[in-house]
Amino acid sequence: MDVRKRSRSRSRNRQRNRYYAPLIEEIEKDSVPATMFSIQLAHGSDMKTIPAFDSLPDLYKTIKEIFPAEATVDILYCTINSPKVDMDHLLSSSLGLGDVIYVHLVGETTTKKFIKTEKYRNPLFYSNLTVLDYSNLGLTITDNGAGRAFIKRIRDGSIGEREELSVGQQIYRINGEDMQGSRHYDVARVLRNIEEGQEVSLELISPLQSGFSFIAPRTNVKAPTKTVENGGMTLRLKTTGASVLQTAPPDATLLKGINVIFENYLGVNDDQLALLVAEMAMASQSFTELGDKVKNSELAVFQLPDEFIFDIWGVLSDIRRTEVVPQ
Repeated sequence: MDVRKRSRSRSRNRQRNRYYAPLIEEIEKDSVPATMFSIQLAHGSDMKTIPAFDSLPDLYKTIKEIFPAEATVDILYCTINSPKVDMDHLLSSSLGLGDVIYVHLVGETTTKKFIKTEKYRNPLFYSNLTVLDYSNLGLTITDNGAGRAFIKRIRDGSIGEREELSVGQQIYRINGEDMQGSRHYDVARVLRNIEEGQEVSLELISPLQSGFSFIAPRTNVKAPTKTVENGGMTLRLKTTGASVLQTAPPDATLLKGINVIFENYLGVNDDQLALLVAEMAMASQSFTELGDKVKNSELAVFQLPDEFIFDIWGVLSDIRRTEVVPQ
């Protein structure tokens, strides 16, 4: 066989195998120099540094220690590389080595009351199915895995937009029912179960804003870039046990596409669930195989329809067509 043909064949195989290999690879912590993260209060403070941590409760404990003046104020959530209220930068399950952490403290509590009325139609991306999205007020809900669920997005024309709900608010109570400690899909289910025509009462907690609580100017710190030193590695947090260092997921497009599909079907956004589905999808060689894996996984509790699998497979197929070297 011609040497050039063999080389092209090996290149094609490497590209194909990339999509059936594990999505991430764990790395021995001892092989990486001591990791430190820069951290600052989002509404203003001096910049501090902290070592790697194992969980969000572990991080929150350290924050109380290094910012003693704020120790009596609860932490609402943390964002990565941006002090803004931006749920696309919410710290939940992982962060890259060198990322900057911004701490958002609990601010004002407000109550919104309204009638659950009009239906909002939301067309799905990869199927012909159209779902009624009035059930969760046109909200996409996310959480940080630490007992608080937040509004991540508000769709145009939805009840949430009309009632002037805000991205970044914690949904604390729904019709008097305490949501503290609930996962995002539990909150979404409670909203869906409120029948059309009934009153909805939402108790919402906003992040603390700059004002009289302003401590010090924020330090301008550039968001890190992938370097030879950090190799694009991430610190992945776990609910139990120690955190682990891993190579960064290679296909951000796939993870983003899966999260969009979760938003459309469940009204939630969850990087951990998206990563789980991405790993199953990339290890599957057919639509049927992926469907079997999803239905036999922890996702079975959601009773996801076949259209969900079809949409996931569509995202992955598009990436494969774009990136695999043609024969």
